[in-house]
Amino acid sequence: MVFCPFPSAMSPYAGSVQDATMAWAHRFTLVRSARARARLDQLQYGTFMARAYPTAPDAALRLIADWNTWLFLLDDAFDEHELGFKPVELAALHARLIAIMSGAAPSAHEDTRYHALHDLTNRLQAQGGAAWMHRFVRCVEASFAASVWEACNRASQRVPHEPEYLHMRPFTSAVFCFLALIEIAEQTTLPAAVRQHPIIRSLSLMTNNIISWFNDLISFPKEMARGDVHNLVYIVHHERGIPLDDAVQYVVSKHDAEVRALQHLCATLHISDQHDQLAQRYAQSLHVWIRANVDWSIATARYRPALSVSS
Repeated sequence: MVFCPFPSAMSPYAGSVQDATMAWAHRFTLVRSARARARLDQLQYGTFMARAYPTAPDAALRLIADWNTWLFLLDDAFDEHELGFKPVELAALHARLIAIMSGAAPSAHEDTRYHALHDLTNRLQAQGGAAWMHRFVRCVEASFAASVWEACNRASQRVPHEPEYLHMRPFTSAVFCFLALIEIAEQTTLPAAVRQHPIIRSLSLMTNNIISWFNDLISFPKEMARGDVHNLVYIVHHERGIPLDDAVQYVVSKHDAEVRALQHLCATLHISDQHDQLAQRYAQSLHVWIRANVDWSIATARYRPALSVSS
């Protein structure tokens, strides 16, 4: 049982956004069979974002849902085509994706994923502006680089040590990219004085840790079945030589301690009289995201979790 004291939320646009992101994926032929379309609809990536950004306007939420759908389908493609074991090929793919996000246009013969990303890039740029887009691309680039690190480990059959894994996990999760999307969802721009403040950076990292460690707990059976060592439960079990049940409990305790630390920091949050309202609004968005990830993970067929949650 994991600790999550934050209340659930849901956008009033959840149903229409889920339908819209399915239509968007179909328009760019990101899924090519009736079975794949049915599975995509079952996973409810649009509804996930409706939980994570419940106050976002309809158009902004549709954009974020499309990004989420594209990213999850890209992740699934790594598994299906074993790109997750081929760091050189993976780095080349990432370089092309970053080029498109930086302004390059895909050619007519390129994969539909590139054309879908070009559409997302144009919409994100229009919503967030040039400065925000630059930061977002750098965030995606860091996540891509971390996934190449994972691929190198898989190719060499290397199990990372716990401190190294804990350092890299916030980037492999791509959570920082989704936290950046809070500005799109809330139709606001966080000033550098807020975004770069040590307390806000700590809150963002703690949120990332909570989400990432929960995901390791929820996805552990699936990742064990396919032999992926990039999971904190497995790494603790392997490195410390303890039973799997003890490793699970260790990660649960670590997760719960981080949640409580986040609560304490939020309760004492103060940046400046000028920026405290924005900071509190951002902190609330972090709470919503943490709960959204729990609710979607328990409801979805992607992981078939065996965890329960206490508040």
